[in-house]
Amino acid sequence: MNNMKQILTEWRRYLNEHAVAPEFYPPEFSAMIQKLKNLAQHNWVFFDTETTGLPDDDGTIPEHIQITQLAAIAYAPQGFAEKPQPVNDGMFNVKVILREPAEAEMKRQQAELDAGTYKGDPKYSIPGLLAMNKYFEGENVPRVDQKRASEMFNDYIAQQKSESPTGKLVFWAHNSPFDAKMTNMLYQRGGLASPDVAVMDSIAIIDNYLKAVLIYLQKNESQMNDDDRHIIQSITAKSKAGYPYLASKLGLLATAFEIDNNSWHEATADIGMTMDVLYSTIYYLQDPDRGGRFAVDTLRPKYAYRGDRR
Repeated sequence: MNNMKQILTEWRRYLNEHAVAPEFYPPEFSAMIQKLKNLAQHNWVFFDTETTGLPDDDGTIPEHIQITQLAAIAYAPQGFAEKPQPVNDGMFNVKVILREPAEAEMKRQQAELDAGTYKGDPKYSIPGLLAMNKYFEGENVPRVDQKRASEMFNDYIAQQKSESPTGKLVFWAHNSPFDAKMTNMLYQRGGLASPDVAVMDSIAIIDNYLKAVLIYLQKNESQMNDDDRHIIQSITAKSKAGYPYLASKLGLLATAFEIDNNSWHEATADIGMTMDVLYSTIYYLQDPDRGGRFAVDTLRPKYAYRGDRR
C-alpha cells in the first residue's frame, strides 16, 4: 500500500509538470490574447490520445486502461493573425497494440455485451470505444507497442523543433490533463522518460472566455443575436440530474462553429477540430460584431480542471 501511495504522489507530480496550471490563463481576455501572440512565434503541436477507458476517480489507471492511438499535427501559427496552417510533414499517427490486460478485459466485456449483462453504456465499453475510435481501420497507420510509440513520438518532437522558427514548440490538447496523463503512462510503461513539454488546454480558453460571454448573454437575453443563440444551443447539454449547462465537449463546440465533426473521437480528426474550435473561439471573441462586442475583460469565471470533458 505504501508503494501505491508513492505511485499516486509521483503521478500527480508528473501530471502537474506536463499540463499548464489553471493560473497560467489570466482572467482578462486581452491578456490571454497577448500571451497567445507571444506563444505564436513558435510552431504549435496539437495532439490527442484515444484510450480503452478513463482513470479511476482517485486518479489511478487500471492495467487494462491504455492508449490505443496517439496522434499529433504541427501548425505554423504565424502570430495567430490568421488561421494556423499545418506544416509540411507535420503529422504523427500511430495505433498502439493492446496489452494483455486490455485484451483480457475486452474479451470479458464482449462476453457480457453478448449476454446482455454488461453494466453501463455499451459505447463506452472497450469494444464500443475501439469501434468509436476506428481502432481497426487505417491499414497504413503503424501499429506498435508502447515503447516503440514513445520512441517514434520523441523522434517526431525533435523533428518538429527543428522545423519551428524558434526551435521551440507549444503543445495543445483539448482537456490537456487527461492527454498528458495518458501519454505519461504510455512512456512509463514503455520504459522511457516523458518528453519535457508543458501542454496548453483549449478547454481553458472555452471555459475562461467563451463561456463568460455566453453566460452573460443567458442573463441578458435581449442582447443575444442569432449567432450567439446558435452557439449556446449547440453546446447546451444536460447533467445527470437533468439540469442544462454549457458543455466543453469538442463535437458540440464544432457544431457551434459549423465545423465538420463527423469523425469525432478519431484522434487525427479530433486534432483538426481542436485547432479549428480554438481559432473560431478566439475569432468570435475578438470580432466586434460578435462576442467581441462585450467587455470580456470584466467577466472572470474561475477555471479549474474537472476531469475528462471531451
